[in-house]
Amino acid sequence: SMDTMMVADRQGEISTMSKEMQEAIATIRVFITGTAGKWDWDDFLSVPAVDPSVKWVQGYCLQLRRDFPPENNIGYCSETGMNRLRDLFTILERQC
Repeated sequence: SMDTMMVADRQGEISTMSKEMQEAIATIRVFITGTAGKWDWDDFLSVPAVDPSVKWVQGYCLQLRRDFPPENNIGYCSETGMNRLRDLFTILERQC
């Protein structure tokens, strides 16, 4: 069974969010703030997820690099791609 945690949303409704999704959100947070460890982002993208929602997030993040490649091969993706990642983070964090 998937490890889940009970989470109260803004309306006080109880919902479940997998620990894996919580960890994915935390990894995106440290990545976009520039505080991730050297291999955190690579590990997040390369370790196959169990939670289907996390699999989708991983795929989205991988596609960002293809759709918005970094300028001069510096960074993970372009600033437009990073803005998309920040938008995704905002949406995911609201679900916590």
